[in-house]
Amino acid sequence: LILPRILLEAYKVEKRPEFLRAAADYLLAYDDYEGSGWQPGGFLWKDMWSRYVRNDHAISARVFVLAEFWRLYRQSGEYRPDVAEAVFRMVARCSYLLTDPSRFTFATNHGIMQNLAVCHLSLSFPTLPGVDNYCRLAFERLDEQLSFFINDEGFVLEHSPGYQGLALMLIGLALRYHTLLGLEIPEHWLRKYDAAQRVYAELRRPDGSLPVFGDTDGGSDGEGPLVAPIEAHGLASQLEQREWSAGKELMFAPVAGYCVWWDGLDAWPESPGLSQTVVAWSHFPGMGHKHADELSLGFWADGTSWWTNVGYWSYDAPGRDIAESWEGSTAPHLVGEPAQSQRETHLRYHGRQDELAVIDL
Repeated sequence: LILPRILLEAYKVEKRPEFLRAAADYLLAYDDYEGSGWQPGGFLWKDMWSRYVRNDHAISARVFVLAEFWRLYRQSGEYRPDVAEAVFRMVARCSYLLTDPSRFTFATNHGIMQNLAVCHLSLSFPTLPGVDNYCRLAFERLDEQLSFFINDEGFVLEHSPGYQGLALMLIGLALRYHTLLGLEIPEHWLRKYDAAQRVYAELRRPDGSLPVFGDTDGGSDGEGPLVAPIEAHGLASQLEQREWSAGKELMFAPVAGYCVWWDGLDAWPESPGLSQTVVAWSHFPGMGHKHADELSLGFWADGTSWWTNVGYWSYDAPGRDIAESWEGSTAPHLVGEPAQSQRETHLRYHGRQDELAVIDL
């Protein structure tokens, strides 16, 4: 629903009713098309058997567009009952797909998105039959996910610093929903959220870029993720931007499988004299966005990435398989070794003192 989302943003800026009418017409056509579907395939519904087409996250995104449309449309002069009926039909389909246990993608951020969408749907469409327990279901599932999605070191175990920032925004939304519902945020959620922010701050460079492992983009992460400030009594405020800066010369995470060395932090945020060296050996089978890149090294200095992996490559573009393989990384590997080889990395020792740092893997 990218087109109606853009039309809604235009309507909020210009207040021109034709934008709202165009969004309504699009949704009517979309409802008719979706209602004619028989099998889960393409980017319409989640396809359980495809490697890449797992569209629980696409369904989740629709909920937010439909909720925003309904907020703007229901009391507008453009209101039509047939459009309202179509919106509620689409929301009902989304709710069925997102709460179906067989379609729950529990191991990755897709499942986090599903839970957030379920809760957002419940708050936005409280008269929809069966939504009374949706938030309870979402928070129960999310509590189970957080036991492994973010480890005690604060790392999001998705093999990609780029997903560290995404997870911060997603979990921040979950905390905010708790506060809006008058529920107490679990203490272990807050601890993991705080640790995850510290990790992101150590990974992020002054130019906004991140070390390139897994499906991390090599460009800038902009101003960074929006986060939910935690106020007194454990209440989560509205999400906002915050300042990010590395604070430690060494971040060593033997469980997550990362080591970050900073040099010249006294110069932060000025690039001359500032450098970051990162080694990764993270490998959690079943978790998302894994490339064959264990034991690879990234080196950034004076505002330039001098030694890096390929990182994110569009899923539908030629070369994706190569980017995911050893050829797309700086990691040592056997000649002809496949990306899905059975392997395990052992940490032997690590140390840093003064101008010397060493790690043996």
